[in-house]
Amino acid sequence: MSDYRLLGIERSASRVTINVLSEGSAEPTAIHGADWFSAVVGHSAPSDQPRGASRDPGPGVGIRAAVTGPTDAGGSIRCEVWWASPADASPGLVDLVPEAERIRIARLHRSADRGRALVGAALARLALGRQLGVDPTAVELARRCRCGSEHGKPRLVSGGGLDVSVSHSGPHIVVALVRGAEVGVDVEADDRRAGPPAPALLRLATTPAERGAWQHGWSRTEFLRTWVRKESVVKATGDGLSVPFAGFTVTAPGDAPALLSWPADPGLPARVALADLPARAGATATVAVLAPVGTTTAPTALAVVEHDASLLLAQA
Repeated sequence: MSDYRLLGIERSASRVTINVLSEGSAEPTAIHGADWFSAVVGHSAPSDQPRGASRDPGPGVGIRAAVTGPTDAGGSIRCEVWWASPADASPGLVDLVPEAERIRIARLHRSADRGRALVGAALARLALGRQLGVDPTAVELARRCRCGSEHGKPRLVSGGGLDVSVSHSGPHIVVALVRGAEVGVDVEADDRRAGPPAPALLRLATTPAERGAWQHGWSRTEFLRTWVRKESVVKATGDGLSVPFAGFTVTAPGDAPALLSWPADPGLPARVALADLPARAGATATVAVLAPVGTTTAPTALAVVEHDASLLLAQA
């Protein structure tokens, strides 16, 4: 199905019907459960993009990505990172995602966005189910934002000591898991043919101190490195984009990643560890881990282990 405008959602005892108006059509279309994938997601990934095309080749499990901080002391923490692509979308993923999440996905206007959101939502449940030893359909996530709406950070309803973060951009979908801490991950597709960021965007996303520390001029890749570091932090804290990026400071793009200042809580930087994920074709990504409240320091070592999620998703 082409891109559409959502008209409404009807519920009955037996099914949920999503009514949409497709581009080029004067009549509404009713989407029922059995037709959900073909209607809502369709062929969102390019037909010539094989599964796993967005990720580096390899066995796909247990690939050490990065270790930050000193490793000669206690307090290390492991972060699991799962990579997928829109080509991993399949009808088998639909049943892993509860009705409320399917409705949220259906509200997205572009089919490509719906495909990425479906893969991210299913992968989060598959990865969490794997860690918890439960069926992924039993993994219940809440997305309650501090504003009261259902667009906040996904959190396990049952607890379990695990935290999860999801991000997707272009051909890249990533899910990060951490036990015993808060996690945030952000990936941005990087078109290196694009020019440097506009001055207004640079002022919106960086502090004067950051601009002063990086005086030779900002390339798009350097700007995105700063952006993903900041977004990973606000996703870990749960604040999201309610916190202006120009209101806190991270290290310069060429320096080791770290949170330098957080005016609302000057003690927060000591509890945050950042790791830039290794470069992959057309992507810039960072993961942030926030030690629990009451902890005064970040993990002394952050071990990030990357996985290719294609096989996990294909078996769903």
